[in-house]
Amino acid sequence: MKLKNVFSIEEINPNLLELDISGLSLDSRRVKKDNLFIALDGHVESGMNYINEAIDNGANSLLVSNVNIIENHNYPVPVIGVDNIRLSLSKIASNFYQDKPNTIVAVTGTNGKTSVVNFIDQIWKKFSKKSASIGTLGNSVLPGYSDLTTPDAIALHAQLNLLKDAGVDNVAIEASSHGLDQYRIDNIYIRAAAFTNLSRDHLDYHQTMEAYFKAKSRLFDDILPRDGLAVYSTDTIEKKYLREIINKEKHNIITIGRGENDIQILQIDNLWRHTVVKLSVNQKEIKLKVPLIGEFQIYNALVAAATVTADREINITESLKTLETLKSVKGRLEFVARNKYNAGIYVDYAHTPEALEFVLREVRKHTKKNLYLIFGAGGNRDIGKRYLMGKVAEDFSDVTIVTDDNPRNEDPSKIRGDILIGAKNAIEIDDRYEAIKTAIDQLKEGDNLLVCGKGHEETMIINNKTYSFSDHSVIISILN
Repeated sequence: MKLKNVFSIEEINPNLLELDISGLSLDSRRVKKDNLFIALDGHVESGMNYINEAIDNGANSLLVSNVNIIENHNYPVPVIGVDNIRLSLSKIASNFYQDKPNTIVAVTGTNGKTSVVNFIDQIWKKFSKKSASIGTLGNSVLPGYSDLTTPDAIALHAQLNLLKDAGVDNVAIEASSHGLDQYRIDNIYIRAAAFTNLSRDHLDYHQTMEAYFKAKSRLFDDILPRDGLAVYSTDTIEKKYLREIINKEKHNIITIGRGENDIQILQIDNLWRHTVVKLSVNQKEIKLKVPLIGEFQIYNALVAAATVTADREINITESLKTLETLKSVKGRLEFVARNKYNAGIYVDYAHTPEALEFVLREVRKHTKKNLYLIFGAGGNRDIGKRYLMGKVAEDFSDVTIVTDDNPRNEDPSKIRGDILIGAKNAIEIDDRYEAIKTAIDQLKEGDNLLVCGKGHEETMIINNKTYSFSDHSVIISILN
């Protein structure tokens, strides 16, 4: 493809308009002949350090930030300088991978994104739509894509292009705060955007809740078009943030929650292994038996049911009825097994104070005696939430075991110590396998065990090395 088809004419030297590029690359090691190499600045290193390697591997042109261009330096290949390199990257990726599914929706929020996009995918399939989801669990149609919650702009546009080629025309994408802040979803025409909830997370990156919210709100302020559908869970987002983000003049809106909402929750009854929910929609009452446990999962399911109506062939009432056939998402309040005393063992991805409290409250409803909790905290992440998670554990579980959870480059004992300041009565067992085995060995009739933090993950990251580890597999092997 010629550069004139990727960049706007005013962005590049007229002499470069006819230059052919074979592809786009962010990784100098994967550059192929005649690729355009994009030299992004990362958190640790700059892509500028790898320009020579990229050229040696075949790059015939470079995209760099204007602030990184060295005056009077002669680069061996043409250089295109831009002010906002990440925004420019999303634009050129969109132009390079032009074919995309017709109905694309994006879901943001601190918790619930993975469940919502999975539910959206399930609901669309109930209406015989060929659909896919992209997010923490990877690409539901294309195997091997699972690096980030929201892939980089090149990978995301490339996946959308491949999905279109495969006949997929409905796609749900997880929109992380990092992905939104780094313009990864820009220049994609999305028909709907959903906001699940907002609570503390990723402050190691965003620094403040205001900056974190601003990143999330970009989905609605900058990306969702004027005629797009905006879906909000009003009970789980503080009113001050809702006031800032809801723009009734700009978007079509569906709100979900108790009180006056488009989808009004009248009653939620938590039963064993399912939930009965009574709703008021378009002045009509609807009663549903949803095969999920946890009130927060009901909110996720309702957000999904509303968001799928971005496909205008589906109305909200028909969409809501499909919730009675939903399947739970791997690692999201997932019932794994029972031990010999009939005590239940659950796995959940909760890794924020609010998510941990939500899931503990829900499992408590089904616990007659002691509620056991095993959890840790990731290294090189928001330190401030560790004490808060410890305090939640102290307040809402009967027996807490603090263990390791992807310590990365941090001292694991320091991470556990940060948690134990809030969880003063917790047991500390560094080895996660031993922590799970210790809890299972103690479980008696009427008890339940909740293993939190890793959910669907099948690896443990220690000192930049990745080891195989799955809470689900460990639980089954111990019981066997």
